[in-house]
Amino acid sequence: MIHYNPNDILISIHIPKCGGTSLDAILQKWFGLGLHRHYFNTRSGALPEKARLKTWWGSLRKGVCVHGHFNARKAYGVFDYYPQAKQFITVLRDPLEHLISTYYYELKVAKKRKLFRNKKEYR
Repeated sequence: MIHYNPNDILISIHIPKCGGTSLDAILQKWFGLGLHRHYFNTRSGALPEKARLKTWWGSLRKGVCVHGHFNARKAYGVFDYYPQAKQFITVLRDPLEHLISTYYYELKVAKKRKLFRNKKEYR
């Protein structure tokens, strides 16, 4: 059995439509101020900020969890930010449930944005 080590950073990889919001709430209860969210800002194009892993006096902070989306191809992968990472968790979802959840999410998003065909808006 593998055990969590609070002396090492915990990386929580959020796979879209796999319970990341619920997991975020649980991680917030467990880690409190030690939880750092790692998400690319799609509006501004800003890369995620790196979590502060050391105290102001230089020792490694204990009980730090970084939760979010990581993408090495876009320069915000786990090892781009945290090369020392050794502990990882993620939530996987049944493939059919994942597909259904993604479908309804995309449907909801599509209703909010304008659609274009041949440079003309349509609905």
